[in-house]
Amino acid sequence: GANMSGDLKDPAKAIPKGTILAILFAFGTYMIEMFVMAFTTEYSALNSYSIMQQVSFFAPIITIGVYCAALSSAISGMSGGARVIQALARDKIIPFIGIFGKGQGKGDE
Repeated sequence: GANMSGDLKDPAKAIPKGTILAILFAFGTYMIEMFVMAFTTEYSALNSYSIMQQVSFFAPIITIGVYCAALSSAISGMSGGARVIQALARDKIIPFIGIFGKGQGKGDE
């Protein structure tokens, strides 16, 4: 997301476009899932928190997906957080963290 904006060719255009497209895609996906579940599942079953596992072809895939999503968010937070700290240090926004502003390699990251 926005933490990786330094890698984009035109962040001013790409970030709003990517954010809006991500929101629309997620909204569409959830709406489709809502209607599929509403029209194909009995009302009494819809009160269960584990309804997705009950109606899936392979129940463990739902749990695996939840863990993969959590892991992806954690990794993104770690890599993005490092870039944010580096930018704060380079801009001297927080005193005494200047050591974290130093980069290395081709892109000085």
